[in-house]
Amino acid sequence: MKTHRADLLQSSENVYGFFMEIEAIWDNLLHGDESLESPEWHGKALSETEARVHAGQDESIEWGQAKADLRSR
Repeated sequence: MKTHRADLLQSSENVYGFFMEIEAIWDNLLHGDESLESPEWHGKALSETEARVHAGQDESIEWGQAKADLRSR
């Protein structure tokens, strides 16, 4: 029998466990292994984007607006 996440969230201790899992994931993302390096292409892409923004050829938008724009395509 397959258990769905919604079924697991029916009791308060399962909800607590779920949020503890999420907290652990965020903690790992925030304080994870600093020795991991971004790939070279990523740094280049960030530099190119930053240069376009400073040259007035590109602009940043809020994440919520970016998601809405992508969903409307």
